[in-house]
Amino acid sequence: MAKRLPNRRWPRFSAGGLTVPTFVGAGAGSEIATGGGNLTPTYPGNSAGDLFLAVGVAYLSSISDPSGWTLQAGPATAFGNQNNYVWTRNTRSSGSESGSVSFPITDRGNARIYAFSGVAVAAFIEAFATASGTGTVSNPTITPAAAGRLACMCWMGYSTAGTIAPGGSPSGGTWAEAAEYVGSSDIFYQELQTAALGAGAISGGDTTVGGANQAFCHGFALVGI
Repeated sequence: MAKRLPNRRWPRFSAGGLTVPTFVGAGAGSEIATGGGNLTPTYPGNSAGDLFLAVGVAYLSSISDPSGWTLQAGPATAFGNQNNYVWTRNTRSSGSESGSVSFPITDRGNARIYAFSGVAVAAFIEAFATASGTGTVSNPTITPAAAGRLACMCWMGYSTAGTIAPGGSPSGGTWAEAAEYVGSSDIFYQELQTAALGAGAISGGDTTVGGANQAFCHGFALVGI
């Protein structure tokens, strides 16, 4: 009788030979509607060696870097009142993580933590690009150095989100919604979209934001092992 193999996350290989990183999951988001304090998003389920990526949006306020995390982008200001951030924490040399992280904020905003597996030990993020607008927004063009990347678009905003439809018909890959978060007071939102990349850039396509809501996007690529 054949042995039953244990469940595992099988890697995806690109034409360039690198493992394309895999989205693992998202933790519980945290929101402060007014008054400032500490945002406390929780870690998602994860394994030793996963990369953690945190996304934050602050309205008429700012978020300080949490201890042990590296600011990769931001604060990028949109619409004159919204600051947007991306941080990472690479724990490939340590075990898994649990609990929450404190993100000090001066007034109102939200934050959420995402986990990815199969990410390079160093030089693991590249090709940052941004986009912003209301209604239908043109996706940022993400141009990585080579294949073996996972393209990510982190959409965030202040005011109700309605729906955010993943970017349609881009070249170089196909966007899919990985995770969505709407704050408890229904005024902050985030959405993570991902696409496995072949050689070259991923470009074109639009993302539709529900209603007349404002949206800002940090786009980038995660490099595989």
